[in-house]
Order: sequence, then C-alpha cells, then structure tokens
Amino acid sequence: MYDLLLDQWLYASESDSLDFKRDQYKFIKASDDEKSELLKDILAMINSWRTVDAYLVIGIEDRQEKPNILL
Repeated sequence: MYDLLLDQWLYASESDSLDFKRDQYKFIKASDDEKSELLKDILAMINSWRTVDAYLVIGIEDRQEKPNILL
C-alpha cells in the first residue's frame, strides 16, 4: 500500500492534505523554535478541514516540474 502512495506522491503537489518536507526535523542541538516545527506542522494539518486522510511526508522535495525528488 505504501509503495503505491509513494509512487503517487512523486507526481503530486502539496495541498491541505499533503505536505512534503525535504529534510528531517531538527531535535538534537536544536533551539526550542526548531524543535517546535514538527508540532506546528501537525497542528496545521489537524486544524484543516478535509474529507481525506492527511500526510506529512519527510524525504520528498516538492518540485514545480514532476516528478518530485525522493531523497
């Protein structure tokens, strides 16, 4: 199932139910602001009204020209 989602994400654009993060969130030796970024992104997705599942995908770089880059 996840392989199919990954294939779809490579040709998808970010939306209110899909958010790509190129790099992993910083926690070690990070400031409080840097550590809170994951929580902010999760809360933003939770507070968005939608009728489909939402995904926060780490390791994909969103590109204007598809496919996106899998890192």
